[in-house]
Amino acid sequence: MWEYLTDILVALACGGCIGLERELKHKPAGIKTNMLICLGSALFTKMSLEIGGDPSRIAAQIVSGIGFLGGGSIVQSRGHISGLTTAATIWVVSAVGVCIGSHHVVFGVMTSFAVVMVLVVASIFERQVLGTHRIFRVTVRTQDVKESDFMHEISALLEKHTLMLLGIQLEVKSGQTFFVVTYKGDRKNHLLCLPAIWKIPGVLDLQN
Repeated sequence: MWEYLTDILVALACGGCIGLERELKHKPAGIKTNMLICLGSALFTKMSLEIGGDPSRIAAQIVSGIGFLGGGSIVQSRGHISGLTTAATIWVVSAVGVCIGSHHVVFGVMTSFAVVMVLVVASIFERQVLGTHRIFRVTVRTQDVKESDFMHEISALLEKHTLMLLGIQLEVKSGQTFFVVTYKGDRKNHLLCLPAIWKIPGVLDLQN
């Protein structure tokens, strides 16, 4: 009984620690979700060992089931995909649960610590080192817009959001003008600039 209780508490703690990091960043899968995933994976693994079946089959089913949860956290909107890190985190949390359920508690705890470190340290590195050097390419579909007016508007917007313009390509199709705008800067400023581009008169659509 104490062994079961220990595994339950460790699984909840490991899932909770990883979920806390996700919760603080306002991600879809937070504390409760990660705790339940870790506990469920540990329970399935432990019961498969107790029943005497093939543990590898249970592990394979856990991976398949987690795939549905991970896929549900991935969102695609206007060419931008988000939720990949959350999906990967869910996948790893289930693996931690399998470790705990298969009597490798120390390895599960160490892996949980490694996951939290990756999520925290990698985020700081991306923000401090890579954040100001990213290159973005946005395709803007317009109609009845003068090239000179658009050039002026987009240059002013990029300068306002501290983004460096690298180049603009122009293509005309079926009476519509496509501007491919390439610039670099911080991702946060890029996301703030996109709604402003939408507001330029004559803009019909944009993809980034």
